[in-house]
Amino acid sequence: MPNKRQELRNPQKADEAYETAVKYLISRTRDTNAFRLIFLENCHYGFRRNMLGMRTIGLAVSMTVFFGTIGAVYASLYGLVVWRAGFVLVSVISLSLGVFWWKAVNSDWVRNAATDYAERLLDSLDVLLPVSSERPLSEDSQS
Repeated sequence: MPNKRQELRNPQKADEAYETAVKYLISRTRDTNAFRLIFLENCHYGFRRNMLGMRTIGLAVSMTVFFGTIGAVYASLYGLVVWRAGFVLVSVISLSLGVFWWKAVNSDWVRNAATDYAERLLDSLDVLLPVSSERPLSEDSQS
C-alpha cells in the first residue's frame, strides 16, 4: 500500500492500489459462514441502497394510500361507504410509512451502512493477514 508521500506524489496510482486491495478483500471474504458479519453488513448496505432507489415510489404509494383512506373516511360520513375502523389504522400506518420514506431514507442513511460494511471489510485483514508482533509497521517500511 502506498505511504503518505507516495499518495501525495501520485494520488491516481494510490487510488488504483486501494481499489485493487478492496477487490482482493471482497474476493477473499465471500465465504458467508467465515465472514458472516461482512455478509450481513453488505446485505444492510444493499437493502438501504435499494430503498433509496425506491424512495419516490415508496413515498408516492404511502401518500396515495393515506389520502385514499382519508377520502374513505369522508365518504363514510356521507354514507357512500360503510365506516370501517380499519380506515383509521391504515391511514396512520401509511402516514407513518410516508414520514419514514421522506425523512429516514436518504443518502446519509445509505452512507452509514456503506461505512459499516467498509469497516467490517477492513476488519477482515486481522484474519486474512495477521500482523507479526516481531516486525512493527512504519511508514518507511511500506514504500
